[in-house]
Amino acid sequence: MITDSCTVYDYYLIDVDSMIGSSGYKPVVIFTLHLRRLPLYYIVNLIVPCCLLSLIAVAVFLLQPSSSERLGISNLRLYVLLLT
Repeated sequence: MITDSCTVYDYYLIDVDSMIGSSGYKPVVIFTLHLRRLPLYYIVNLIVPCCLLSLIAVAVFLLQPSSSERLGISNLRLYVLLLT
């Protein structure tokens, strides 16, 4: 069984279908994989970065207005947002 030999950490293998046919004189084998993403993928790649960016946005307002770090952190947040 293919589920015993396959280790994928972001996807869950639901089903494997195969179809054997021919295209002219050539034999053709088509495999169809039915996959489902695990919830950890969404948590790590979507929810955690959004929460961290929100936390940085709130932390900027806690700094003193005369601080030069306030502008630096705001720029950092903008760069991170553009890179993701």
